[in-house]
Amino acid sequence: MRRRLLTVLVAWYGLYQAGHLALNTAYLLGSSPPPFAGPRGGWNDQGIAFLDAIATFDLLNALLAVVASVGFLRQRSWGRSAVVVAVTVSMYAAAAFTHAALAAGAWRQATSGPYLATWVPFVPVVLLAGVLVVEGLAPRGAALAAPGVTPAGTEM
Repeated sequence: MRRRLLTVLVAWYGLYQAGHLALNTAYLLGSSPPPFAGPRGGWNDQGIAFLDAIATFDLLNALLAVVASVGFLRQRSWGRSAVVVAVTVSMYAAAAFTHAALAAGAWRQATSGPYLATWVPFVPVVLLAGVLVVEGLAPRGAALAAPGVTPAGTEM
């Protein structure tokens, strides 16, 4: 049951990040405006620069996350470690973006629906982060692992 939960969460994370990869690519190539309305008066130049920076790092992390998820699901010995790194970056990026949106006043606008719509599919990623933390704190033999991979990361 625990392995199945972890597998489902990692699969969701990979799909979520594949979508993130497409959206960030469209934004960074200029074929899409900032995906969220800015604060009253719009995003200033500093806000746009921040969005560009976060989108760039998100794009790189989304690529890592997709590769890591596939590696985990295909039971590669490096898959679990790569998922841990990618989820950690995702949590940091989500916190930084949310803080910036709140600080700029964008979240308080009537347009907060798009912000909330991004958090709903992110909830399983937060759950995945929690599962990975619990797994990391568990005794070595009780740790969750990709099916067919021992907790030490060696193939069964």
